[in-house]
Amino acid sequence: MSTSTTPKKKTVLVLDTPEGMRIVKVGAARSRIAFRLAMLVVGALIAATVFVSRPGGQQEVSAAVPLSMYTTPEGVVINLYVSTVTTQQVYNYLLAAGLQANVKLTRVDIVDTGMSMSSYGGSCNTDLTSCWAYNGAIQIPDDNVLSSTVNYSFAHEYGHVWSNFYRWTYWKGSWDAYLQARGLLGDSRLNSTKCWQPAELIAEDYRQLFGAAEARTKALCVRDIPAASAVAGLRDFLGMTWTRGTPPPGYSSSGSLPTATPTATSTLVPTVTRTSTPTVTSTATLGTSSSPTPSKGKGGKRTQ
Repeated sequence: MSTSTTPKKKTVLVLDTPEGMRIVKVGAARSRIAFRLAMLVVGALIAATVFVSRPGGQQEVSAAVPLSMYTTPEGVVINLYVSTVTTQQVYNYLLAAGLQANVKLTRVDIVDTGMSMSSYGGSCNTDLTSCWAYNGAIQIPDDNVLSSTVNYSFAHEYGHVWSNFYRWTYWKGSWDAYLQARGLLGDSRLNSTKCWQPAELIAEDYRQLFGAAEARTKALCVRDIPAASAVAGLRDFLGMTWTRGTPPPGYSSSGSLPTATPTATSTLVPTVTRTSTPTVTSTATLGTSSSPTPSKGKGGKRTQ
């Protein structure tokens, strides 16, 4: 008599906050169940920030009932919990950031208060024979949408969802190929601060290389490494190699491609990185990222 077993999935929930990263080990569990639980946490955090406050009165808005909604041709649901912007404006900013239908961005919420952040994640079987990305979501407060740095916020947060999709779809949850192309593989500064997390580095590189013109002018969160445009072959690597031939709309060829092959971590738990949104990693990973919230009409500085 023969028996078969199914490889267990180890789940790690990583919650990255402005105060620091807290890692909670969930243990051996089914990654999809753990992901759903983690998403409930993320949803609760987002819901807690959805309040409309305007001169002349205050109104509390349920996160479940946006003031208006729009589903883009790419399948992204835009939820407005404010009346200060329109769904068309938000859609235009997403297009300027390089929106594509295939990267599993499913929801964008525009809220009255809170941080600009994104949620994303992925999972692999423990033997790495199969990996997949989870759906991504973005939250941006209307102060950011109304500010002069709006394209920065959209490009950075979209860059998280974009890079996460390919990380899990083609690179087994590993950042190693990207870090090699960036010239940072093995750098001792990696994960030393929030800005030095690989997910932050690649989101910033996406913004500088493929975001709207205004988004490309802002300095990187990490100031002591070359700008993305100054790294030979990086545009081609991210545009063509990382995506396996599905470049973002902002891509244009810049020459030779660096060679890199995916490297699985020996622990089977890929390096997790986030801006202020919980990140799930995995062999089950949920991730979130956040960017600073500038005041209306003014740019904001990133904080580590």
